[in-house]
Amino acid sequence: MENRFKEKLTQTEDFVISVELVPTRGFIRKDFEKLIAFTEAAVEYGKIDVLSLTDNPGGNPRLAPDVLGLDILKKGMSPLVHLSCKDHNRNGLESRAFQLNRMGVENVLALTGDYPVDGYQGVPKPSFDLDSVGMVRMLAEMNKGLKVPLPKPGKFQELDATNFFIGACVSPFKKQRSELLGQYLKLEKKIKNGAEFIITQLGYDMRKYDELLRYMKADNHNVPVVGYVYVLHRFVSRIMNQNELPGCVVTDELLEFVKKHGKADDKGKAAFLEFAAKQVAVFRGLGYRGAHIGGFNLSFEDKRKIIDTSEEIAGEWRSFVKEIRYPQTGEFFYFKADPETGLNTDEPAEPGDRNRQIRLLLITYEMMKFIHARFFTPDTAGFKLARGVCSLLDKSPAASQVFEKLEHAVKWLANKCQGCGDCSLAELAFLCPEAGCPKDMRNGPCGGSFDGICERQDRKCFWTKVIKRLDRDGELEKIKSGESIYCDAALEDTSSWINFYLGRDHVKTGSEEEKEGKKE
Repeated sequence: MENRFKEKLTQTEDFVISVELVPTRGFIRKDFEKLIAFTEAAVEYGKIDVLSLTDNPGGNPRLAPDVLGLDILKKGMSPLVHLSCKDHNRNGLESRAFQLNRMGVENVLALTGDYPVDGYQGVPKPSFDLDSVGMVRMLAEMNKGLKVPLPKPGKFQELDATNFFIGACVSPFKKQRSELLGQYLKLEKKIKNGAEFIITQLGYDMRKYDELLRYMKADNHNVPVVGYVYVLHRFVSRIMNQNELPGCVVTDELLEFVKKHGKADDKGKAAFLEFAAKQVAVFRGLGYRGAHIGGFNLSFEDKRKIIDTSEEIAGEWRSFVKEIRYPQTGEFFYFKADPETGLNTDEPAEPGDRNRQIRLLLITYEMMKFIHARFFTPDTAGFKLARGVCSLLDKSPAASQVFEKLEHAVKWLANKCQGCGDCSLAELAFLCPEAGCPKDMRNGPCGGSFDGICERQDRKCFWTKVIKRLDRDGELEKIKSGESIYCDAALEDTSSWINFYLGRDHVKTGSEEEKEGKKE
C-alpha cells in the first residue's frame, strides 16, 4: 500500500495532515469502534495523510498502538505508530520494531516517553534502557540490515533490511536557555543518527515555532518539520497550566483566554476550533511541512472543520499570527524579536547570564577535567600508565573487585556514581546520569522539564546542569556531534576504569592488539 505520508514529505512540497488518535485502556468495544469509524471517515474525506497512534501517553497504560495500526492499514490508511522507550528495553523495542515491519507499518515516531504514573497494582518500574536518540539509531541500522554477532568471534549475520520512515520530536517551548539549547542540540543528534522527519511538542506561541525553523535553517538541516496543534480544552488546559502534563505549557494568560471562551453555551468549542485552524494556517505560512492535530474528546467533524477552515484562511495568516503568542514570563528566545511580524529576526539573541555556578562545584569540575586530560586522554603518558596498571589488575579477579570498590567509593563521593561500569561522565560534564536523571538520559534531555525542573518535580533537570557546564566552556558541540551513547548492562558493578582502558565500554579506547588478544 502507498505510504502517502512518506511520499508527500520526501517527494513533494505538499502540506501534510496528521491526526492523533489515543487508544483506550484495554479493549472497550464501543470506543474501539469509534476509532475504526474515524479511520473510515478519514479515508473517505481524503485530506488526512496519516493517523498517529500514541504509546501509553502520559505514563498511563493503553492498548498497544500496533493493534490499531494494523486495523488502520487494512482500511487503506497509513498509521504513524509511536514507539516509546519507557516500557521496553532494547530487546523489546527491537522485537516490537520487527513486528511492525512484518505488519507493514512503516511510519514510526521514536520517543523517550513520559515517566509512568499509573499501572496494575501500582506504578510500574520504567525501562528507559534506550532513549529516543538510541532508538532512532537502532531503527536506522535496521533499515540498512542489522548486523548481529554470531557465536564465532568476529562473525556477524546481516538481517533483512526494514523500511521504516523514522520520526522524532523536539520541544522549542522551554523557558530557560539551558533547557532550550538542550532540545536543539539533541534534535541535531537525532537527525545525525537517522531521524527523517520531526514533529514538535504542542505549544501556543508562534514565535517559538518560527524560531525552530530558523534554527534548523541556520544549521542547514532540511529534514521536514510538522507542527503540533493540540486543541484547547477547559479541563486539559487547566491541567497543563498546573504542570501536570510533562512538557505541555499553558500560561496563565492563555488559561484566562480559555476561561473567557469557556463561558459560552458551547463551552468554548467554536473558539478553540478556530484557534486551532489559525495555528494550522500559520504553519503553512511559516514553511512547516504539515500539521499534527490532537485534542481531548474531539469528533471527526471537529478535526475536519479545523482542516477545512485552515485552508480557507491560509492566505491571511500574517493578520492573526500575533494572536497566537503566549510565551512564558522571562522565556529565553534563541533569536531576537521582530516587532513588525511578531516573530523573529535571523540575529541570535544575547545569551544572558550563563555562567552562574556554585564555586565549589566549579572547583570540583575543573579538577576532574584536569585529571581526565592527563590520564583518560589516549596517547598521553598518564593514559598509557593507567592502561598498563588496569591490564595487570584485570588478570586477577580478586584485585579487580578490590579496585572496583575503591573506584566506586571515590566516584560516589565526587559524582554520586551508581556503579554502571559503562561510564559517561566525560561526555556529560562529569555529572552522573543514573544519579541525576530518573530516565538515565545520556544523549540529551527529554521534553518533560518545566522551568528547569524535572517532570517528576522532585529535582532540577539533570540536563540543564550539563548544558550550563558545557556552555560555560564552549563545549556544546560535544552533544550534537557525539555518537549515540549506549550503556552495556553486562558491565554493571565492574570497574568502569578497567573497562575504559581495555576498550570494553561504549568509548572503545582499548588497543587493537588487546582486543584481538581477548578474542583469542
